[in-house]
Amino acid sequence: MADRLVFLGTGTGVPDGHRLPSALLLEVDRRAWLVDLGPGVLRAAVRHLGLTGLRRILLTHFHLDHTADLATLFFALKNTRRRPRHLEIYGPPGLGRFLETLLHPWNLPLEIPGMTLTLHEVPPGTVLETGLLRITVFATLHTEESQGYRFQHPTFSLAYTGDTGYDPSLAVALEGVDLLVTEVSYLRPVRGHLSPLEAALLARAAGARHLAVVHRYPDQPESALRAQMEAWIPKTLRVWFPKDGEVWPLRRLRESGV
Repeated sequence: MADRLVFLGTGTGVPDGHRLPSALLLEVDRRAWLVDLGPGVLRAAVRHLGLTGLRRILLTHFHLDHTADLATLFFALKNTRRRPRHLEIYGPPGLGRFLETLLHPWNLPLEIPGMTLTLHEVPPGTVLETGLLRITVFATLHTEESQGYRFQHPTFSLAYTGDTGYDPSLAVALEGVDLLVTEVSYLRPVRGHLSPLEAALLARAAGARHLAVVHRYPDQPESALRAQMEAWIPKTLRVWFPKDGEVWPLRRLRESGV
């Protein structure tokens, strides 16, 4: 199967009936990486991978709309034999303590027979290398632990900020990326989140080729967000508002269209 990016969710923790909380699925060199696991995202991921294909999960931070389905996942793993033999979860420092706290009310164990679980606490600056893929962790401005991930491959580069406020220094971690996936939550600046203008300035400073906008609240219309960005977007940058379930071939990110 060709390397691809799936927008499992493009919304927020406020349900609108059409979009799940923001989450990505990357399939690269026959390995799948699930980024964030908010409410409902698990079912969307299983449609693409099956439960046994969920082997690598990356978390940007510990807010409910990015992690709640971890409890759903462990409940499912406890009650089926069709589970992955190995599960790796990567996240900010404090991941182990957070996961134990999340699972405790339902008496869900971390250790499940027939499956090995490995938790990786990866602070900003960590570099993960697997085959031809290099994943770099960088800090973001949202919570004390929040962070994003840059995926670098010979055929593409992609960065996902997760939730973040505006920080000009982020452009260093995002420099030259083919696709920047970031949030635009509100029309006006709000602490810990990006406005359309701030997202445009960040993408322009990074020299990104494509900008995909996610984490848009239900009462923030695409037309209004796009209109505010237009004056600040260079001709070399294409802006997208993907819908849940969209699948993009990763090899095309260096081309003009997706």
